[in-house]
Amino acid sequence: MSLAEKLIEELEKSPELAERFKKIIQSAALDAIATEQRLLRSDFNRLLEEMKKIAQEQTKLRVDFTKIVEEQKSLREDFNKLSEEQKRLREDFMQLRTEFASLVEEQKKLREDFNKLSEEQKRLREDFMQLRVDFTKIVEEQNKLSEE
Repeated sequence: MSLAEKLIEELEKSPELAERFKKIIQSAALDAIATEQRLLRSDFNRLLEEMKKIAQEQTKLRVDFTKIVEEQKSLREDFNKLSEEQKRLREDFMQLRTEFASLVEEQKKLREDFNKLSEEQKRLREDFMQLRVDFTKIVEEQNKLSEE
């Protein structure tokens, strides 16, 4: 016969013993339930604390996210300003290139004119020198004529 069968047989023989056993079992069950409730309550309280911490962390993250969004907005505005400035600079650069090309053409024309004037001046000098030579000859001839 097993231990459980022996226990049942003894309890059937003595109703007082059965009643005491029932109270002991009930008390043990209630103690076990109370212990389980305390453990569950403790776990529940830890979960609540953890949820509070998570909620606080979410709030911090939300604040950080808002700051990041604002910073991103500011950076986007700065980027747009820089893009506009770059566009203006590019337009200015193109205008300066056009003006520079015009100046180069003007300089080329001036150089051609200068070269023409230099050639003209050279011819005038040569003509002047020839006139001087001719004048000197005339003066010499006049001097000869005057001496005669």
